[in-house]
Amino acid sequence: MKSRASFWRTDRGLTALLLFLFLALLVAPPLLASGVLSPIVFDLLFALILISGASTVSARRWPAILAGTLAVATLAVRWVRLGPHARSLDMLDAGLTALTFLTMAGLVLFQVLRKGPITLYRVQGSVAAYLLLGLAWTGAYELVSYVAPGSFRLADGKADSMTLLYYSFVTLTTVGYGDVTPVLPSARSLAMAEALVGQLFPAVLIARLVSMELAARAGLGSHTPGGGRGSDG
Repeated sequence: MKSRASFWRTDRGLTALLLFLFLALLVAPPLLASGVLSPIVFDLLFALILISGASTVSARRWPAILAGTLAVATLAVRWVRLGPHARSLDMLDAGLTALTFLTMAGLVLFQVLRKGPITLYRVQGSVAAYLLLGLAWTGAYELVSYVAPGSFRLADGKADSMTLLYYSFVTLTTVGYGDVTPVLPSARSLAMAEALVGQLFPAVLIARLVSMELAARAGLGSHTPGGGRGSDG
């Protein structure tokens, strides 16, 4: 039990979070569309992402409380929403999803950028934070589409959750295929904000990680024999 707890309370928990994100974003959607997977499997992956994200920041009290509270609230609303006559919870579910993933992205990023050498786990955490931002915008797009139907124009069909998930990451990476188009001002503002974040986040993050790694190496070098000020004389 102690080894499992220490796994989540260290940077190694970021690996599990990234794995669940990749499964939910790249593996599950095509299998779900083809009917190989049931929608309940995607919801289970969604739950695993929230649980692993909250567990990853559990070493610090207040971040753990904040992440845990949001994760429990989001999961509760989502599972209640699966029941009959619960469509009125759609907007609450979308709003909580956006807020939860945005908060978790910030908390994971805070853990990645704390003092110390840059490890593979921290690099994985930075990728996880980037993917969490895409999920946060997915929830925001869903909320906008519920509040103002017709916010997005599609070549065929209605903007469902999987389509908005795809659109979110296409926008985050500024690929922009054009098969989904924001129409109303609120949807366009969200899309512009996500595109800006998608461009600035990797550039700023890489610069920060490089500077932290150089600072950590310089700090280690100053403690080696002959590496201090005394070596000048």
